[in-house]
Amino acid sequence: MKKQNIVLFKTEMKLLIEELNIIHSIQPGLITCSFILAIVNAIYPFINIYMFTQIVNEILGNKNLKVLILHATITVILNLFANILSHAFNRLRELNNSTFHFKLGVHLANINHRAKYQNLENSDSREGFQKIYDNLTQGGLSAFNGYLSDLIGNVFSLIIAIFLSYELFTFSEIDVKHSWINQIDSYVVTLIFISAFVVAVMAIAKLNFNHDKEAFSINNTRALANKVWSFYEREYIEDVDTGKEIRIYNQCNLILREIKNAHNQMTTTELRKCDSDIRFNLRSNIISEIMKGMVYLLVVLKCVSGIVPIGNIVQYTGAVNKIFFSVSGIINAWIHITENNKYIYALKDYLSYLDTEDNGVITKDLDYDNLTIQFHNVSFKYPYSNKYALKNCGSIKEGAEK
Repeated sequence: MKKQNIVLFKTEMKLLIEELNIIHSIQPGLITCSFILAIVNAIYPFINIYMFTQIVNEILGNKNLKVLILHATITVILNLFANILSHAFNRLRELNNSTFHFKLGVHLANINHRAKYQNLENSDSREGFQKIYDNLTQGGLSAFNGYLSDLIGNVFSLIIAIFLSYELFTFSEIDVKHSWINQIDSYVVTLIFISAFVVAVMAIAKLNFNHDKEAFSINNTRALANKVWSFYEREYIEDVDTGKEIRIYNQCNLILREIKNAHNQMTTTELRKCDSDIRFNLRSNIISEIMKGMVYLLVVLKCVSGIVPIGNIVQYTGAVNKIFFSVSGIINAWIHITENNKYIYALKDYLSYLDTEDNGVITKDLDYDNLTIQFHNVSFKYPYSNKYALKNCGSIKEGAEK
């Protein structure tokens, strides 16, 4: 089992690197902007957490006005600088992401244009293309870039939060009058807190995994319904020549029934998605709020006992909560990446199915008026059919003959 997990991890890492290379080849600046933005957004919240602690401790301690003004000035400057960087790189990422999305669509369209006709015009390829089209907005490479940014940002947040809060879990030699408060600074309480922390993180990770798995299934179902809906509403009904066939063969009831079934299926999938989102958000928020309460209780009791300075309440509560959400975020981002890889596998399967190998390339302009086209022993049968529509046919067309 352990060996299998290692192989699976290596496979996911290999695909992750492949995805990075694809994104970089299509839009080189996107990964860089996302990386810098993730770091800036990770640092941003800690500016106020740390500086507010310094200001409160100064007010409770020396009350030096010059130091207070200096701390306040540094806080404002750092916030302003971080805010400008965040907005600038967020805008750059949006521009790069928009360009990437456009180039990716063009890239897929070009691959479709080079595909063999018999592979492109059948139900499997149409279904595959619909999934790929939906995944341009719901998953795939664009979503991967966002999940990777979340992973990077949470890693940096975790490092900074540990640095700011590690003293909370060190043991003080201060004697406390109340023995029950003294127990707060013990190995047992620390172990209980860390155990609860780990359980909460794993619970949220499990909820995330189940939520993403259900979302993938819902998106696939919605893609199939959307394919039927798009065909009848956008392609079939709007075609003028088709209008004659609809009236001649009395297809109105058939078309209305198919559209209604597709609409009902799409509505059902949307309701399933809403229900899944509500259940996930409710359960994860309950766990998060319980952990927040435990953090505040631990820090306040240590402050009351004199183990921790009162001014450090903001720093420790903020940092420990950040540790919880960062660890959860790292696990969830990795789960999102691995679940999102299903869309990448679907893309790879679709492209390999098309078989884009060219059988011939026209390298010069042709004189169509004097062109002779010959067919000899041409045979063709439709996919999934054992009967030939054409068999051993031949024809010669001279010049502009039709």
